[in-house]
Amino acid sequence: MGDYGQMSLKGLVISMASSNARKRAAREHQQRFPGTPYPVALRAVSHGEEALQVVIGKAGGHPYWVDIEEAASGGNGPHIAVIGTSEVGRRSVVDLMIDSMSARPPQRGVEVLTTRGDISGTDHLIEERTRQLQQCGVRDFAELRRRSATEQSDPGDRSHAVVVVVDGDRLMEEFVPVATREGRVTRAGADESLSALARLLRRGRCLDVHTVLNVRQLSGPWLTSLSGLMSSVVEVDESGTAATWRNVGVRSAPVDVVLPMNNEGKQP
Repeated sequence: MGDYGQMSLKGLVISMASSNARKRAAREHQQRFPGTPYPVALRAVSHGEEALQVVIGKAGGHPYWVDIEEAASGGNGPHIAVIGTSEVGRRSVVDLMIDSMSARPPQRGVEVLTTRGDISGTDHLIEERTRQLQQCGVRDFAELRRRSATEQSDPGDRSHAVVVVVDGDRLMEEFVPVATREGRVTRAGADESLSALARLLRRGRCLDVHTVLNVRQLSGPWLTSLSGLMSSVVEVDESGTAATWRNVGVRSAPVDVVLPMNNEGKQP
């Protein structure tokens, strides 16, 4: 894994060393997603899926998976926003996404990076993966993997997908004016953070870098300009117990999902 400055890393690729390890992982998969038959859970943890998919809740009593591959690859697009007034509900959706990638990573592997407010470290990620494409003489990571499959060569240990989880609420805190001798001004570095997020969304498409933006709303003087770069949106209701997913720019019916609750009937 790379060093991306102010970012914490969560490794999500499951490596099965034995039959017992696969069985334990299958049981854990069933705990994460109650109702999943054991044979289905075992297949899920034993063989990575081709596409990068995430669970955002339950629909019809079953986990609802969203494909976050590029639309050109048959997915719903690489960038997904989780919005709503319920911070707990939004966090529940993000946790579901991370857990589902851990339980069922794509065949190429996936690494999740969670930001701590400052996302300037994503520039290093973009530079590193851009340099890798240039060295291989390809336009994007999909082409890199196709060439490797055709030539039966190793695409390298950095050819996996990357998902960056951005704490948009903390990012927006930088734009809250602070009192100075000259009056109330925006914190230094706020514009740079917004520019870094825009670069991540624009350039991530060809770099197999996907973004999960966890933020109260996709509006206001700063985020409105970025809303058009999001591929889909999960909008959590005020109670934090349900959400609606919709694809941006594609005419399709929205999907209502239920979020997990604890044994007392409350949000965890």
